[in-house]
Amino acid sequence: MKRLGSALLLLLLAACASLPSSSPARIEIFELTDTTFERTRNIRVWLPEGYDEAEGPFPVFYMFDGQNLFDAALSEYSGAEWEADETAARLIREGKIAPIIIVGIDNAGIHRSAEYLPFGEPMVGLADEEAMGTALDQFFRQDIFPLIEGKYKASTNDRALGGSSFGGIATLTVAIDDPSLFSRLLVESPSLWVSEFRVMEKIKESRPEIWPARIYTAMGTREITGTCPAAPQERDDQLVALHLQMTDYLLEKGLGEDRLLAVIDECAIHSEVAWAKRFPQALEFLYAE
Repeated sequence: MKRLGSALLLLLLAACASLPSSSPARIEIFELTDTTFERTRNIRVWLPEGYDEAEGPFPVFYMFDGQNLFDAALSEYSGAEWEADETAARLIREGKIAPIIIVGIDNAGIHRSAEYLPFGEPMVGLADEEAMGTALDQFFRQDIFPLIEGKYKASTNDRALGGSSFGGIATLTVAIDDPSLFSRLLVESPSLWVSEFRVMEKIKESRPEIWPARIYTAMGTREITGTCPAAPQERDDQLVALHLQMTDYLLEKGLGEDRLLAVIDECAIHSEVAWAKRFPQALEFLYAE
């Protein structure tokens, strides 16, 4: 075989160097002033590796409390993050889930409780008439979906929703109020005690056909007390009992083990630390073939 001339070799090397490489995973952040609550907040969009080259569309996982998902320095409560970007990237790389987009929707700070709860709650000084959680389905239809689905290669029929604590209540509220919006739910450490258990009543009275294809939900046994070996407080036991009751309600609606994974996590606390630890299991279940 003849040796290539130096000019031709350099030309080939230059061509190889100019070939596009797979785009790295990244987070894009922008401000949104919504028309539902009329507030300005950040929207944080994690795009998987190779997003730019892929044709799409990608399944989209929408999550409440976006400040706490990707950066511990921004986390409002525990100084820890969900590690959502690292976990999703690893599971995609290992072939355990297909590539997805994660959309973190920042909460509204002092208005968080009002936006997330469908009923009033005396513990946070929220009256019934101030609770706006029943408008969350409108918030997604009117403000979030048009933005994300217009700007990104986002699926319009493969959407997941997730949240923790009051964000878990918001997730359940949206699922009940408009079942057409999401096909997968992540409900972490839901505050099922709020509003004198009125959310529990909504779940109990819900129609079986409204519930989505997959639900992952979990509760720690030391949500209030903290880690073991300290004995659980009465509130810890109440949270676990309520979670078990919610699980029973969902089982009665016909959700079998192929659609529902309900976890009681021994010694886990009410914190991003626990939610990050369970996030791989949640993603694998929600997006399993």
